[in-house]
Order: sequence, then C-alpha cells, then structure tokens
Amino acid sequence: MALSTAEVAGGALAVLLWEFWLRSAHHRARWIAALFAGNLLVHGLEPFHFSSVPRRFEWIPFYGFLAGEPQTAVPSFFEKAFLYGTLLWLLVRSGIEFRKSLALGSTLLLAISLVHLYIPGRSAEITDVALFLCMAVILRLTRATSGKAAAIAHPAGEVRSH
Repeated sequence: MALSTAEVAGGALAVLLWEFWLRSAHHRARWIAALFAGNLLVHGLEPFHFSSVPRRFEWIPFYGFLAGEPQTAVPSFFEKAFLYGTLLWLLVRSGIEFRKSLALGSTLLLAISLVHLYIPGRSAEITDVALFLCMAVILRLTRATSGKAAAIAHPAGEVRSH
C-alpha cells in the first residue's frame, strides 16, 4: 500500500503546524481535539454531493457491519473504533469533563449520521454513536483499572523504592 500525495502533504502540514504553532500554544490539547473533530466532520461529509430526498435511517446498531461484506466491514469497524476512541481521549485530555466529552462526541457523530440521510452511498445509522459509547465504556474501565492499580501500588501518595 503506497502513500498518496494528500497523505504526505497532510503529514508535512502536521509537522509544520506542530513546530510553528502547537508546540508553544497555550491550549494545544484543545486545538488538537478541535482539529481531530473537524477532520472527522470533513471525512464524514465526503463526497459533498447531497440528495434532496432523504434515505432511511437505520436504528439497529451495527446493522451495516453485520449486513456488509467482512472484507470491508471488519477493517471499517476497527478504524472507527480507533477514531472514536481517539476523539474521546482527546476531548478528555483537552480538559473537558468525561460526561461533557461524551455528549460532544455523541452529538457530533449523530449529526454526521443524520446528514448521511442526504449523501448517496453513505449509510445513515446509529452505529457510529453506539460504537463511540462502547469506546467510552472501554476507556472508562481501563482508566478506572489503571487508577486502582496505582492506588494499590502507592496508597495515599506514598512512593516506594524497590
């Protein structure tokens, strides 16, 4: 698999943005979260050809994955799981409370899915929001587990040397 010109240009632009703007930006985590969310929005609205007649919205979570071909559905599932987990992690990392991050991410993904009603070739379904919520549960559980392990290893902030 070869890199496209757009991918190379995007990587170069990311390096330039980091070096000349984000490295010293006061709220860089918020900027990165906003840029990532904007990227999801732009990719979610591609190819920017809209129909005047809405299609059906699928309310059964993961219906598209289950009805699709495994060769395309499985990689798509893992890509979306990564992207949505990253979105939530970036929102929380930027200082937004977990619940508010959950609401922001869910709202963004639901809005994109609703716009898919008018984009031919895109599936309009609740799956993206459901997957985002699944990633939230996983991130919350892993965060709680790592916090408990740290509390057990070092109770009351005590630092032990081995």
